[in-house]
Amino acid sequence: MSDTVMVAYQGTRDVVPVSPTTPLPVKSVIDQTTPGTTDRVTVGGSDVIDVLPTLYAAGAVSDGVVLFNPIAITNAARTSGGLLGLQSIEVLDEDDLGLAFDLIFMDASSNLGTLGSAPNITDANARKIIGRVSIATGDYYDLGASRFASVHNVGLMMKSLAGRDIYVAGIARGAGTYTANGLRLKFGVAQD
Repeated sequence: MSDTVMVAYQGTRDVVPVSPTTPLPVKSVIDQTTPGTTDRVTVGGSDVIDVLPTLYAAGAVSDGVVLFNPIAITNAARTSGGLLGLQSIEVLDEDDLGLAFDLIFMDASSNLGTLGSAPNITDANARKIIGRVSIATGDYYDLGASRFASVHNVGLMMKSLAGRDIYVAGIARGAGTYTANGLRLKFGVAQD
């Protein structure tokens, strides 16, 4: 069986092959900044971005405490101040805990509070929050010495404030003891 399928593309009668090694072409438009030209400008795209947060590791975490403060999801948006859609989140739990936690997304970096303590973010800094996604214990698959969680079809639209980065912090929703780099995160984003 072939891994290639033929797909009608962009409402035209053109049929293009699509496979794991040949994805759909990137949408393009005519550059209107230079009248009379047919220069093409790429619009949109996607990326998978790796993030390694520094976790609270001075003891056990409990439900509702700051697990990690904001870390950049670098170049999440295609342009400065650009829109992005969070499509998927992958979590590798190398500490094999499988604990639930909330991801708090921000358009600028502001600590939620002290690691291992309840969040105590100011109202002014809380205005930087642009979304939340929960990773549940049931999202994990046990790999023996580690666990892997995968959340798809997130559909969270966000906008970077200045630059192309957004930020993510974590709040524990269970009890356990992590090492400082026990969680590895991947974010699948669609960029405008």
